[in-house]
Amino acid sequence: MKLKNYLRIGFIVLLLLLNVSVPNGIVKISEQTLFNVKKMDFYNRALSQDFSVELLIECLYYEKIQHPTIVLKQSRLETGHYTSELFKMANNLFGMRLAHVRETVAIGEYNYHACYSHWTESVKDYKLWQDYYISQGYRLTNYFAFLQYIGYAEDPIYLLKICS
Repeated sequence: MKLKNYLRIGFIVLLLLLNVSVPNGIVKISEQTLFNVKKMDFYNRALSQDFSVELLIECLYYEKIQHPTIVLKQSRLETGHYTSELFKMANNLFGMRLAHVRETVAIGEYNYHACYSHWTESVKDYKLWQDYYISQGYRLTNYFAFLQYIGYAEDPIYLLKICS
């Protein structure tokens, strides 16, 4: 077994040991610990597989993206159903520009857009983008209105395209 696998197993065991309680001899694992272990397993799988919509949906779940159905539609539109040069060359699912004000996981720039080491990093960056707006006092309850208000896209019928 490779050293990477031993480290992974050791890390999972350590997480479990740090987050379990043993009342009456029954081991209980917290919901958050179980979620974190599943998330770590997801990323191990996703990093070794080709992109798929199913993996993207899982990634949206593990990153706790708000309004994942709309965000999934954004990814389809922004990438031309995952065929665009920006997606293929820069792993950018959402047409995100390189952030200068907020935190980002982008590793550089490609044609004036953020570039990521893996498509999953694009999802993480989208979460950072959502969190930034929430920290600025925006509510994401009506996501279409939010996207319209902040001017997410230059296309005047962007939201109509997402809805259709």
